[in-house]
Amino acid sequence: MKIDIDALKMQISLLFDQNPELAEDEDLRADMLEGSTDLHDILSKLVGREREAAEIVEAIKSRIDKIAERRNRFKDRQQALRSVILSIMQRAELRKLELAEATISVAKTGRAVQVLDEDQIPDGFFKTKRELSKTLLKEALNAGETVPGAVLDNGDVTVRIS
Repeated sequence: MKIDIDALKMQISLLFDQNPELAEDEDLRADMLEGSTDLHDILSKLVGREREAAEIVEAIKSRIDKIAERRNRFKDRQQALRSVILSIMQRAELRKLELAEATISVAKTGRAVQVLDEDQIPDGFFKTKRELSKTLLKEALNAGETVPGAVLDNGDVTVRIS
């Protein structure tokens, strides 16, 4: 079902044009909008669609989480199978075996760093990540500080649906 937002906006504009007193009285305005326009019906339909979209977002997130769990299980299985293959190849004292499905090779890996005590490693071996804290920036701006390169905006409007 198509919802005609433009028609609703026209209904509201016409109502306001024909009844300027509505600008002064919120209760009268609400009653007139309910009785003279499709506002309630359309907003109810839109809220229903918004809730459906939220449910789909949550379902997709849940599915992604389940797929990630499954992926991790298969990665663990892959590693376990590789370990078994390696142990068999080593026990058989084979460095290479050609099969129809694949060629298995036992190879030495490069040397890896083992960190025994991170606190003893000099600072020159650490990376530092510069990351902006918008929380600290907002606190400073709210306190009246001038921060080059940043200002507070005038805020925005949003819809809360409960």
